[in-house]
Amino acid sequence: MLRSIISLSTGRRVVAAGLVAMALSAVACSDESTAPAAPTARPMTATNDLSVGGGPAPQLVTYISVHIIDVYNKNVTEKAMVRFRWSQPKDSLFVVDNSAKDLDPTVGVVKIAAPTAAGYDACVRGTTVHFAADTAGASYPTCNSKFWLSFNINLGNVYMRRKPQITVDMLSTNPIAPAPGGAIQIFDNYSTWKAQIFDGQAGDEPTVNDGKITFTVPKPSFYTMQYLKTPTGKYEWFGSQLLFGGPIAWEEKQHFTFFFTPVAY
Repeated sequence: MLRSIISLSTGRRVVAAGLVAMALSAVACSDESTAPAAPTARPMTATNDLSVGGGPAPQLVTYISVHIIDVYNKNVTEKAMVRFRWSQPKDSLFVVDNSAKDLDPTVGVVKIAAPTAAGYDACVRGTTVHFAADTAGASYPTCNSKFWLSFNINLGNVYMRRKPQITVDMLSTNPIAPAPGGAIQIFDNYSTWKAQIFDGQAGDEPTVNDGKITFTVPKPSFYTMQYLKTPTGKYEWFGSQLLFGGPIAWEEKQHFTFFFTPVAY
């Protein structure tokens, strides 16, 4: 009986020694033991696989988008600014359309990645060359909001109004033809805003010296205009009326004609 127990114990030591020898042999013949372990890729199967924020508890991403349109339900074709806000956690972010923070390449659509929160809102703010956020126009809201419903939320439409535009034709009376090279000045009767616009120079749309001055004013108001400079050549003002203008609204375009008479001197 004692002989059998000794033999069994001896056998186990032999097997263990053999395993150790095999392991040492594998280490000696391979560089893999000193190589760093390869990272394991984590497949991204859904939007909320992503996270934002640092620290021990990063937050899941929710994508938020908003459409910026005009009163004719067309995308605003100029790059506007949108302020995004969210609650619980509370934070905000300003994003210019098609900037590095905008995840949608379409002009008129702004999309961001934000922490998953209780609710979100987006408001278009400021102005572009031809559009403005009319915060007083209740029928065309500049903000929209929604509670969290999914990891991809479309907040719908926010509106910008097209600024009023005025065109002044400068014409010769003999013959009736465009008279290039003139200039006008314009005043806002309800504020200190004023401008001087020269045919074919900055402010004239397009900047072509053609006897027609087209310009955009900042907002609806009551504007007064008069000529500042006669067209190139020998001209004088035709008629007795010197001031033109009146009220003008969002999206409105007005047209005026200034006549000048050629003179011999």
